[in-house]
Amino acid sequence: MYTDLREVYWWNWMNKDIAEFVANYPNCQQVKVEHQKSGGLSQDISLPTWKWKVLNMVFIVGFPHTRPQYDSIWVIVHRMKKLVYFIPVKVSYSAKHYARLYLREMVRLHGVPFSIIYDRGPISILKRVSEVAFELDLSNDLATLHPLLHVSVLKKCVRDLTSIDPLKGLGVDESLSYEEVPIKIPKRQVKKLRKKEVASVKLLWRNHLVEGATWEAEAYMKYQYPHLFPSTLA
Repeated sequence: MYTDLREVYWWNWMNKDIAEFVANYPNCQQVKVEHQKSGGLSQDISLPTWKWKVLNMVFIVGFPHTRPQYDSIWVIVHRMKKLVYFIPVKVSYSAKHYARLYLREMVRLHGVPFSIIYDRGPISILKRVSEVAFELDLSNDLATLHPLLHVSVLKKCVRDLTSIDPLKGLGVDESLSYEEVPIKIPKRQVKKLRKKEVASVKLLWRNHLVEGATWEAEAYMKYQYPHLFPSTLA
């Protein structure tokens, strides 16, 4: 907020006043991101206890074609010792090709690993619950997580609850998009052509900055949004 306001306003102790306002205003408490890490006990990162137990893999694509027509590299990393295998592959390879390569290059030498971490993420989506919420297929080590949130992420309200203004929804539909709605016409112009005149209006749109204003045909805007033209209302 301070960065936005200082471009057009300034007063003594401006930074302090804005910080106090944000800290005490309930709506700011709800939507402001907390940058301070919450306190808690230290937790050691578990390390593999046996070599070639856990592997990381990633694909690097877009290389020039070699003589065997390889154009990608399959990178397999041993998490414990940071040993790396670089296997030349092709983008057109199917799952059977990769299975044969993996058996030949990895399983034959090191056996079957306990887990493999892929660069696309190990968690799959089961179903869509709401507009921006999804049900995930959690592994056994994450099965004890609470479906909502942990109490440690909650913050105490430092103001009277009666001063809270209701937050308006974004109006997002099932496709995660919203309707563009004009809110004001700050300017109008008329272009003279050879045989006629074409009137257009400059529209300010909701959820957009002033720089996002666009010019639209006045006749069509009067038909779509007559409330923006008070003179046309009878």
